Amino acid sequence: MKAARVVTQNDGYIYFPSTKVKENAANSYSLLGRIGLPHIRIDEIRHTITALNNLGSVELQLNGAKASETEIISLDLKLFSVSILLTIGLRYGEDIAYVINIVYTPHPDRLQFGEPTSPMPLPPTADIIRCIPI
Repeated sequence: MKAARVVTQNDGYIYFPSTKVKENAANSYSLLGRIGLPHIRIDEIRHTITALNNLGSVELQLNGAKASETEIISLDLKLFSVSILLTIGLRYGEDIAYVINIVYTPHPDRLQFGEPTSPMPLPPTADIIRCIPI
């Protein structure tokens, strides 16, 4: 049984990169570029993400919280899925055109005692996404 690599939602898509794509990517920006996100240009060298249709900027999130470039680059490529929101409300700001949310779930074997299971608080929908094997 095979699962879909792209799941369509009302406000966007959830991407589950294949193992081969994850192995061939040099870093998180490279992986995002190989997924083929709609209306998005990813510069793997400069680590920039821009909207192609000039509607606004692109916000990067890690488990539903705004993330910096260094947080995104430091992720283990084997342990995440990507969702992109194409229909953005004012909750994100007037100048945001798209939101790319990287859902990162660390493997239980790599955790140390007393360490939190998530690097940041999970959004309400992350529990649903977490249950889907990647």
